[in-house]
Amino acid sequence: MDNAVLNSEFIATKAGNITVYNYDSETREYISTSTEYLAV
Repeated sequence: MDNAVLNSEFIATKAGNITVYNYDSETREYISTSTEYLAV
């Protein structure tokens, strides 16, 4: 699967995968990453 393409306003112009970085909102500590499909 291809990566998603985003425009200058971060709106998807082409569907694909994105990497999501997960963190603790209180400590801002990194928890993990996940690859998710972003539809148009």
